[in-house]
Amino acid sequence: MEKFLNDKGHVGIKVVRAIIKYRLDLVLVSNIGEISYYMLKDNLADVYRVEAGLSVKEVMQRYRLNQLERITGPTHPVEESQVMSQFQG
Repeated sequence: MEKFLNDKGHVGIKVVRAIIKYRLDLVLVSNIGEISYYMLKDNLADVYRVEAGLSVKEVMQRYRLNQLERITGPTHPVEESQVMSQFQG
């Protein structure tokens, strides 16, 4: 997913499309917008919240111990996304 880090706009959607392409069914995020969340849910991916700044080892440990919160909706509305801010500027 590194190839999207320097992209401008729609980064979340590009990442989600790659996740769907590779048929991943588990996604770990600190935040997720409406469009990305519903794209993942429509493709049967489970989404879990992780704290920003944790190492991969810490995240995997918490996942294995069932200590991560399953996200049941977007963490911010589409109005707060980078996609919408480009049109409101």
